[in-house]
Amino acid sequence: MIKRIAICLTLLSIATCPAAAHKHGQASDAASALEKLKSAFEAGAIVAGPTLVDCTLSGGTETTCFSITFKPDPTGFKTGPWCPRQITDGPDKSGIWLHDGKVVDADGTFVRNLKTFYKDD
Repeated sequence: MIKRIAICLTLLSIATCPAAAHKHGQASDAASALEKLKSAFEAGAIVAGPTLVDCTLSGGTETTCFSITFKPDPTGFKTGPWCPRQITDGPDKSGIWLHDGKVVDADGTFVRNLKTFYKDD
């Protein structure tokens, strides 16, 4: 599955915003900013873009955004670990858990204490 990301840039200043620069006739500045943005990603991870596209924000405002399409698994990105294999595993061998608006380590101690954490035998 290929992921496409379109991000609105109108809230940034014209100096750093290719979309705003494009709207103000500064196409070469926009192209330069898009190239700089592209250089921040692994070349093999990008399928297309970034390019300027017309877009409509959730509030109905029409503006210019940039669109960039990535491969689903960048070559330099390793996923996980997601959960500990042992109750002695620390946060370096586990993921995170969200609870009451806070991020906690889903490490071995977390798993060992689930019944206390959730107050449920």
